[in-house]
Amino acid sequence: MPETQVDKSTIAARLQDVEERIRRACDRAGRERDEITVVAVTKVFPLKFVARHADVFHALDSDRLADELDKRARKNERTLPCFVQVNTSGEESKYGLEPSETHDFLDRMVERDHLRVPGLMMLASFADDPETVRPEFERLRELQASYADEKHPTVDLQDLSMGMSNDFEVALEEGATHLRLGTALFGPRPT
Repeated sequence: MPETQVDKSTIAARLQDVEERIRRACDRAGRERDEITVVAVTKVFPLKFVARHADVFHALDSDRLADELDKRARKNERTLPCFVQVNTSGEESKYGLEPSETHDFLDRMVERDHLRVPGLMMLASFADDPETVRPEFERLRELQASYADEKHPTVDLQDLSMGMSNDFEVALEEGATHLRLGTALFGPRPT
């Protein structure tokens, strides 16, 4: 078996562990398990494949990218749900819109007939103690709430895609609806 391949029984055991961690975090947050979607993150695909095959795109962070995805989704005669990525950490190494740019960007999304925005997404700073990044999750939740009164047919910020393998319990406690998990399911992978 190649070094990067993981057998099904290992993934099943890791998924069972993840499910238990989600259940405990849901209990602490007073939430139900069925409110949470786990996204198994494996690799990056070219836009032409995303626009044709992806159920949801989790990293929309520019007008250029929005225009390209809209064009490709139109060509494939479909509407593509896209989470708008926001950089709540302020780290220059992270992609995403500045929080102050997000409202204007969301307002421009009505120009894209083949994209729909179900929510916001962010990547927290990496930290050994996930509690230290709780304020970053709080910022995204607050940004979502600040847009709640805006009504656009293609922008409905019901969801928050935040939390990865090292911090998803804290993200869930702060309102995450989608958890993007790779290492917790597949183990460490080459970078």
